[in-house]
Amino acid sequence: MQNLIITDKGKELIAGLVAGSLTARFTKIQTTDYNYSGMDLEKLTSIYAPKQTAAVSKVTRTDVNIVEVTAAIDNKDLTDGYYVRAVGLFAQTSRNVEILYGIAIETQNPDYMPAFGGKSSTGITYRFSTKVDNSENITVEVNPAAIPTVQQVEDAQNAANNALAAAEEAQAAAEKALAAAGGNDPIPFTLPVEAWSALEAPRGKCTQFAEIEIEGFTEAGIADVIFSLDCFDTLAAAKVPQGGDPGDGKVVVYAETIPEEEITGVVIVYKKGGD
Repeated sequence: MQNLIITDKGKELIAGLVAGSLTARFTKIQTTDYNYSGMDLEKLTSIYAPKQTAAVSKVTRTDVNIVEVTAAIDNKDLTDGYYVRAVGLFAQTSRNVEILYGIAIETQNPDYMPAFGGKSSTGITYRFSTKVDNSENITVEVNPAAIPTVQQVEDAQNAANNALAAAEEAQAAAEKALAAAGGNDPIPFTLPVEAWSALEAPRGKCTQFAEIEIEGFTEAGIADVIFSLDCFDTLAAAKVPQGGDPGDGKVVVYAETIPEEEITGVVIVYKKGGD
């Protein structure tokens, strides 16, 4: 997202802050997929066709003339995904008038906010630093209602990053071990949703199974299943363990629930003892 452009109304507010005739607080942000490229942003007084609105969660005075404003959006109530091409920042004056203080746009690489898929939510946190010339007249406060949103977004992003890093390390270690054991070239597979069936007797918490067909494979060998990283969310939601049980001509994998999307990966087969 590009730098925040202060609107004419925002400049009037700043002039009032400098003169001491106004105080203000930042109230909310609004997002839109509207393309403002080439427009005079300073003349704007509202956000066209807003997609989402979120309360400002925190305002921090970082300097006598600068404040940092934080707000976050998530997709838990979003039915249609969209590209965030602009974010508007609103402020309310001591005269109880709310204005579009500034707007930031992105024309080259806008963030994409996906529709909620029914599993874990995702979100984006926005932080704007703005020079107000007299930050003492800006109300610096924490909005308790908005803090969980920001924290949840940041926690989810950190957890996803950590999980992805752990998955990448596990995959690299598995590939290295398999290569040392004399494994064959990776055999790609795809397990569509309809490939899963209910187990007659659950294996621990796993109630579903699917079979990966491998031509010429016998129980005299050992097979390791490595799932694709781009299936990480699907695997995590269905709780699909890494690996599977070998059998003649197939490898059986398990899940606690039926995955909502297809799963891809590779199987590497090698002889027992690495011979």
